[in-house]
Amino acid sequence: HAQRTAAIAHALPLEKKTREITVVAALLHDVGRLVLASAMPDQFCAVRALAAERGCKLYEAEEELLGTSHAEIGAYLLGLWGTPNLAVEAIAHHHRPTRIPHTGFDCTVAVYVADLLADELETHPEGIKGLKLGEYERECLEALGVLPQLAEFREIAMECSE
Repeated sequence: HAQRTAAIAHALPLEKKTREITVVAALLHDVGRLVLASAMPDQFCAVRALAAERGCKLYEAEEELLGTSHAEIGAYLLGLWGTPNLAVEAIAHHHRPTRIPHTGFDCTVAVYVADLLADELETHPEGIKGLKLGEYERECLEALGVLPQLAEFREIAMECSE
């Protein structure tokens, strides 16, 4: 998933100066899941069970049970390790990018979009043209100003997975 997300992020229409850091952030965006699985295995299993039971996203179950998510946990660790702030911010907000202000199609927006598209491709490997978005995702993409570009981004993502 991380490699697919990074490949999609690399192919998105980003400014050259932010492309490299965006790819790094996309590659590392789920490192918090590894932290949870290794440091808190019982809670990690409880989160997965709750997500399966409710049919919700893992990060939603994490927020409910832990009061935070793998996104924030991974960002915190990577910040301690000296990862550039743009990447840390993108990782921290890759599920909820509207929590922070944006100036166009930035690193955080690109990681959110790439992760969303990678998830779609993993769920629907036969193709993602015309898929219906969840309400949250639609509202988020609209608030970020990128909903009109979704079809173009989906084409890019499908080309990356060929």
